[in-house]
Amino acid sequence: RRLNFFIVPTHITPIPKTNLLSLTVPLPENKRESFKNAAGQHIYLQVPPESREGTKLIADMCFNPFTIASVAEDGKSMQLVLRMLHGPTSEMLKRLSKLPKADPPLQIDGPYGSAAHFPDLASFDRILLVAGGVGATFCLPIYCQIRADVKKFGGSTNKVQFVWSMRAASEAGWATSTPELETVDIKSLTEGGIQLCITGLENPVQPTNGSIDLLDLTHQQNGVTVAKPGSRRPDFKKIVDEVFSQGKHERVAVLVCGPRGMGRATRRAVSPWVAKGRDIWWHDEAFGW
Repeated sequence: RRLNFFIVPTHITPIPKTNLLSLTVPLPENKRESFKNAAGQHIYLQVPPESREGTKLIADMCFNPFTIASVAEDGKSMQLVLRMLHGPTSEMLKRLSKLPKADPPLQIDGPYGSAAHFPDLASFDRILLVAGGVGATFCLPIYCQIRADVKKFGGSTNKVQFVWSMRAASEAGWATSTPELETVDIKSLTEGGIQLCITGLENPVQPTNGSIDLLDLTHQQNGVTVAKPGSRRPDFKKIVDEVFSQGKHERVAVLVCGPRGMGRATRRAVSPWVAKGRDIWWHDEAFGW
């Protein structure tokens, strides 16, 4: 791996009202081809000595995996979306994000991941993707790629369903085209066939400018589902049953990326259909400990 890494100045942007960071990573010319079709793959990130404050030897052993959220159309850069927790890499990146107009050098190694060996997902009769929070960095690029492949061959994109659960609408900020990341164009996501489930909002207020403020969301608006107070996740059984009920002879692919509890809940919902003999391809890209 040490023969494969590259160090580049990286632009770090905090996503307002979340504990997420968006990283724009320039791609060296000799690396662009390998990242061209990297949907669902990941890189390892390390903060090199020149970007650290003081001597932190533990950083020499920290190679954190992060999924590639997107690659620019011209192939010159990629986007990473990171949730800041309490580890040494998170602490260093949070500090670096506060530097005025600084693009600190970061070490990148990759891409890696089993997604490069997935079957032709567009060939399945129906595809369900389920993501929790930043798990969408795995599911969203795959979702966009499947839809593009289906359209290329004249198929219906309605066979592809993406359910994205998050604590607040702000967590979708990185996936929208809003440059300032201050508002979330929920409509652009839901019109693209993505079903959003917001699990952590109360007392929402309707905005007046047509967009949805990160803290304001009504219970049914632009196709968004807001979970009942205290609910932690969508009704996976209902979601899965609706997908499998479309046709009893359909081949179905199910991909999940989120906390381990989300993967277990989706697996339980899919299991009865496995017992019925349905042709199912399953992939769980779990994260957490």
